[in-house]
Amino acid sequence: MKLHQGWRRLTPYGLVLPSVIVMCLIMLYPFVKTVEFSLRDYTLYSSHRPFVGLANFAKVMKAEWFGVVFKNTLAWSFWSMLFQMIMGLSVALFLHRPIPGARVVRSLVLLPWVMPGVVVSTIWPMLLSPLFGPVNDALLRLGLIQEPITFLGNIRTAMPSVISANVWSGFPFWVLMVTAGLQNIPDELYEAAAIDGANKWQQFRYVTLPHLSLILNITAVLSFIWSFNNLTLIFVMTKGGPLYFTRTMPLQIYFSGFQQHQIGQASALAVITFVFIAVAVFSYLRMTRRQEM
Repeated sequence: MKLHQGWRRLTPYGLVLPSVIVMCLIMLYPFVKTVEFSLRDYTLYSSHRPFVGLANFAKVMKAEWFGVVFKNTLAWSFWSMLFQMIMGLSVALFLHRPIPGARVVRSLVLLPWVMPGVVVSTIWPMLLSPLFGPVNDALLRLGLIQEPITFLGNIRTAMPSVISANVWSGFPFWVLMVTAGLQNIPDELYEAAAIDGANKWQQFRYVTLPHLSLILNITAVLSFIWSFNNLTLIFVMTKGGPLYFTRTMPLQIYFSGFQQHQIGQASALAVITFVFIAVAVFSYLRMTRRQEM
């Protein structure tokens, strides 16, 4: 009897074990090899790859482009996450109201999110084209500009342009998450708040937001990480240009590893990126947990 109970307790772990092994092979092994490569003078031009310790980290952090690329990555990730949250929360609250066709509209809103990244990054340059793009055409017709703007070739508009594309692609995920959270808030809470004299803003501030705080925090972390690691959109739209104004860490890792063939330095950048994301996420979650207490 005791043996049977013991096997029953081990059964869930046995069912999960194959998935854990596969995940370790897929994720843990490449991570360990990346750390190893970052500690070696690893290039594709030589089979001799000596151990150099932290020399690769020193080289990339002393490079002229490192500060610019790191700031670009922070700006790209933060503003993408912020505007995705604002847009997603607004659309979710609007569609949560009893309006005709809300389910259909909610399904259509998800289209940008389910599109492949290559498709999104191909559509947006056409929309922003100074020759035939509808964005320039609309601005000219409204009299807001006197001549077409080369959005992706201008140092002032390149980063806002790629951020706009990322926001358009990512905000439906916020709509999905926030909608799920709104459906779990009892209507009785809003009725009680209305009886107590709370207006719409007060109901949102003291009823809706507290119940959505966990979902908003989790979605913010996921959105920040996905934007931080996003390579496809910027690579296809601008390739990091003009100059270094839209080059981010993932893009620099690609250029260092696959164009300059400096695998050791690219691996060092990858490790720096991983450490920064881990520290940022841990700090954010710890801060939000303290606020909830």
